Amino acid sequence: MTSPDHEEPPTLASAHADWPKVLEWIEKQAQESIKARFVTCELISKESQTTLTVILAGVAGSATYATKIFEPGPASPLAVAAACICAYFVLVALCLVFLCMMFRAYPAQYQEPKNLMQPSYSLDELREAELRNIDQRITEAKEINDKRARRLNRIRVAIAISPFVFVAFFFAAKWLGCPAAYTQHSEWFGVVSNFVSNFAQG
Repeated sequence: MTSPDHEEPPTLASAHADWPKVLEWIEKQAQESIKARFVTCELISKESQTTLTVILAGVAGSATYATKIFEPGPASPLAVAAACICAYFVLVALCLVFLCMMFRAYPAQYQEPKNLMQPSYSLDELREAELRNIDQRITEAKEINDKRARRLNRIRVAIAISPFVFVAFFFAAKWLGCPAAYTQHSEWFGVVSNFVSNFAQG
């Protein structure tokens, strides 16, 4: 006897007379659902591009002050903090590109014709099988979108807290002494790198 948790789907012989019409209705709902996943994917991509533009603007702005560390004489805490926040923005940008913007495999919206050419099955049997395949693709697309959205949100939070990170770098550089902050305390850059990578993992 089949367990209630593993019930087999009804066969065509026991299906309702309206089952072909129901199949057609389900197919329309399934196509709308997977199209919505593609729209969500495109929206995440656009938001990622916008976020990258903001980050690059931060990189350009902080780099203007960061170049002062190459001027003759001891570097000021402000210049050191600017260089550190510039590196921070670059790391965040790299996380955004690799975690949210790189092209990867994505479920197809439609089935390939060669997979539908099954002469030994009826039309309704093929439609039922394809609906199960669409359901799997919808689930896979949702998982991909959810993962990318979580990563994007974390990266945005990392950008939002960047003023506090800058202040922390400023006081750290002031406390450690400049330019000794570069030569004797380079582990601060490792701390930033680990923070960004751990924060963006999802």
